[in-house]
Amino acid sequence: MKQATLIRNLKLFNAKERDHLMRAAYLGVDGRYADTTQFLSKNFDDKLKTHLKGLDIDESKAICVFAGMDYHLDWLFAALWMTANHPNWHEKPGDKICLPLETHKKLDGINNLHSDFRPLTGTQEDIDLLVVYSDGKKLAMLFIEAKGSAAFNRVQLGRKLIRLDRIIAHTDSELQMQCRLVLVAPKKPAFKDIEGKEYKSWISFAQGLPEKRAKEFEVMKAALSEIKSNIGDEIHFMPLTEYPEKLYKVERQRETKSKEGAYTHCILKLRKPTKDAT
Repeated sequence: MKQATLIRNLKLFNAKERDHLMRAAYLGVDGRYADTTQFLSKNFDDKLKTHLKGLDIDESKAICVFAGMDYHLDWLFAALWMTANHPNWHEKPGDKICLPLETHKKLDGINNLHSDFRPLTGTQEDIDLLVVYSDGKKLAMLFIEAKGSAAFNRVQLGRKLIRLDRIIAHTDSELQMQCRLVLVAPKKPAFKDIEGKEYKSWISFAQGLPEKRAKEFEVMKAALSEIKSNIGDEIHFMPLTEYPEKLYKVERQRETKSKEGAYTHCILKLRKPTKDAT
């Protein structure tokens, strides 16, 4: 019952128009979103399901029961919190329900992006693709972060790991849900430290923040060490084989090399392949 409620809630908050547009354009879903059972192509689904290994869910019986593109973390928190605290919410739409918004105190010398990890923030921070699988008894939630030619950034990853962990803390135990983060990119970055040692988990990778900015990231490092869920226990990567090998960008150019010079034209520039993590 709680699992069906969560899936209903995830759908009720999914106001990302491009998600519905892409599903209609690429999968041919006819608009009956409340009842749809088709979220992923078979090819993508087959590859993604391999990342359920190691979780307490029957991979052979697992089916995708929800997928949402650019899904806001606030929506995810609301869906989980409402499932736990107001499971019959949709039956009484006139009820005034207040979700708990914690306070955040600005810290001197530290950007809010590196210190404000509240599960609910009132911002549009999102996960590139949220996918939920069910084997009929248990749920698995996969958070997909996608990169093309940009680097996989430690700060961005660390922030999302912390916020997701704090959101997961509000999950009702009856859901029997597990979570995992998966990176999708054309090629796997070299997740290695400055000594060439390979990181074994997202947590350890994210903690390798720039030492020259140690003060700025001390709150984030401390928060990463306090993560309680299994979301960052391992590194999971899935190749984006459909990504084009050659892409160009349109880049603005100034009339002089001075940073104050006016932009006068653009050039076409070959994009570099996916960079290693930074």
